[in-house]
Amino acid sequence: MIKKIESFKPFTGTLCIATSLGNIVRSMAGADYGEEMYYGLGSALYFGYIVSDDMRALGASTDLLLDNLKDNLTLSKLEIKYEDESVFEQVKGFVDEGVPVLVKGMHFHEETDLKEDRILMDRLDLPMNQHYTTIYGYDDKEKAFLMADNIHNGMVPLERFLRVRDSERTLLMFLVPKSFEHMDYRVYGAIRKTMDYWYRMPNNPKPVADFYTTQCLHLNTVYATLDGLDKFKSEFLRGIEIENFANYSKTVFFLRIISYRGTGGDMTRGLQGRFLKEAYKLTNDSRMLDVSKLYGTAAREWRSFLKLFDKDENESFKEVTDPILVKPYHEKIVKLYDCEMKALEALTKIAYE
Repeated sequence: MIKKIESFKPFTGTLCIATSLGNIVRSMAGADYGEEMYYGLGSALYFGYIVSDDMRALGASTDLLLDNLKDNLTLSKLEIKYEDESVFEQVKGFVDEGVPVLVKGMHFHEETDLKEDRILMDRLDLPMNQHYTTIYGYDDKEKAFLMADNIHNGMVPLERFLRVRDSERTLLMFLVPKSFEHMDYRVYGAIRKTMDYWYRMPNNPKPVADFYTTQCLHLNTVYATLDGLDKFKSEFLRGIEIENFANYSKTVFFLRIISYRGTGGDMTRGLQGRFLKEAYKLTNDSRMLDVSKLYGTAAREWRSFLKLFDKDENESFKEVTDPILVKPYHEKIVKLYDCEMKALEALTKIAYE
């Protein structure tokens, strides 16, 4: 027999965590906001410049989004560790009570996505088991979960779930208020938190950040926010990533996969722009509309920049290693940097003036 939470009506989106938590809040509280609101209220605006021994990479989504959303929307989070043999009955109990269950793992639904996860893990040595998916139903007879992420929605056999789930074996549930009051204050609070992170928090405490980067992500260094932007402007396509074709190929592979999966600068800046448009409706602050246009411009510039790497890698490698042909790449990087800084400065005024 199939049992599901009838109020859970999943929508699709760009980022798995923003979409998943948005689906949960909509189901439990009836709050009808789009993914962009959860992105913005989660103070998710981020930039990271990733330095490894043989590649350079860019990151544009923060892993603090879930905690920020929990705080800003005054949600209470319950974490339960499970054993494989008991997880089906545990999840059934929550679903029967109308509580969606958030889980982490690789991509649960499609073999194509799962193969891509494994390629990323093998080629880049990065953990790819941080994909969030919500369980909102089950099939008792077939022993399967009804699951939805930002793209897919359907049954996942228990055997498959156990094969690709996160090794931490954690179920996440949320206590959600019946309504969300003073959303205008929440918007301003989220923007201020974003600015605090960009200007003050990235390297504090640095020893802990460095340990996480090296031991958990297997990377040498991640320069975050303003430090990352400065490094990107001055160093990208000027160092180890263009020393040989293997390094360049690995760098381009990262850019393509991460961007197309929704965490590139084009997608995230687009989300930030749409969040500010919605924020204008809640605050009647016309500055929100002005800054939303700046992030719309940044999103288009990121898409234009990333398209430079869509061509044949051998062809683009010849360009980036040629002192003359590489100039358009460097010019595009400077233009991107200027777009980011202009938008940040305008967002800072909203936060503090």
